[in-house]
Amino acid sequence: MLAGYSGASNDIDVRIQDRRKKCEGAGKSDCWKKLEREAIRVVKDEVRRQGVVLTIQTRDRQIVFRSIPDSSPEPTSYYYIGDYAEIGYHLVERWKYFEDLSYLLISKTTGKTTVLPEIPHVSPSSRHVVVVHGSEGAGGSPSQIAIWSVDPDRLTEQYRYLPKEYFLPSFKSWEIDDEVTLSAYTYSWAGRQCKSLGLVWYQLRKSGASWNLTIDPNKALPECK
Repeated sequence: MLAGYSGASNDIDVRIQDRRKKCEGAGKSDCWKKLEREAIRVVKDEVRRQGVVLTIQTRDRQIVFRSIPDSSPEPTSYYYIGDYAEIGYHLVERWKYFEDLSYLLISKTTGKTTVLPEIPHVSPSSRHVVVVHGSEGAGGSPSQIAIWSVDPDRLTEQYRYLPKEYFLPSFKSWEIDDEVTLSAYTYSWAGRQCKSLGLVWYQLRKSGASWNLTIDPNKALPECK
């Protein structure tokens, strides 16, 4: 979980949503800078901010992120979000062109950086992280579900689902270390193509070395109209 916060690891997205809500409206930039200072204070020996430059010191190397001003043709902003202490990673939020949002999960040992389209959720034993990203298709990354195994030096991708049809998923919870519950708005389920959107619940489970996404048998399917 983020250092300085209490609660389960899969509450991280709630904490960050709370962070965003605090910074809605006027003065958003100043608010984000204040919250970033609070996050850096927890890891002040590893992370520092000097103007537009954000520096992260890992065991093997130093990583420098330099924000590009809004007046530039390619504006980019970096904000330090927090310390995923249980898995030994830092999280940085990156904004490009005002709307293209991604997250950088950075190993504290090697500095290896994994680019994610959404907030990662850590499994109960910290052996996996999952990303569930829903997109309406207007810029940014497409809808997807992905899982990585966690090593102190790097993340290794184990599963990725890129739907070909409309599919707007949302993470719900890690049930156990090898099972994720999620839901998605879609026009197609159980082999049927419908004219209206339905909310379908899914289970993403590990069986042997493979992850499999299936409809949750414990949840009722929506009516196909």
